[in-house]
Amino acid sequence: MLVPLAVGGALLGGAAVGLLLGLLGGGGSVLTVPILVYGFDVPAYAATSVSLVVVGVAALVGAVAHDRAGRLRRWDAALFVVLGAPGAWLGVHLAGSVPERVLLGAFAVLMAVSAAGMWARARRASAPPAPQESTGTAFGGTASSVAAPGDSDL
Repeated sequence: MLVPLAVGGALLGGAAVGLLLGLLGGGGSVLTVPILVYGFDVPAYAATSVSLVVVGVAALVGAVAHDRAGRLRRWDAALFVVLGAPGAWLGVHLAGSVPERVLLGAFAVLMAVSAAGMWARARRASAPPAPQESTGTAFGGTASSVAAPGDSDL
């Protein structure tokens, strides 16, 4: 249980989790579990349990707000709920048989893999299109150009 002195930190951490969950649509457990484990010395099993409640309630509040704004794709959400709820139930029952250090290590790997995938996709989406190569000119020869570094007239 959090001591009174830590309640302010917990309120700040909870507010940050809620803000980012509403803004980004995810990341609640990515923030909640480390905050609880490393910031408040909560055991990993308890931190994952608390995280489920925190993220679940914050996600529900955010989902209602997104739905009212017309941004919630209800069918997609329903499909993920139908498949995600049994997975969560199974994960909760398996977690008790996994050592805490393995649980936290697997969580860290999942965060790293997710971050790497998101980073790579964001880089591809923001990359300028590749220039088209010319295979020749109207006269049948090849075309080439040489530019000085920094020449932007190409």
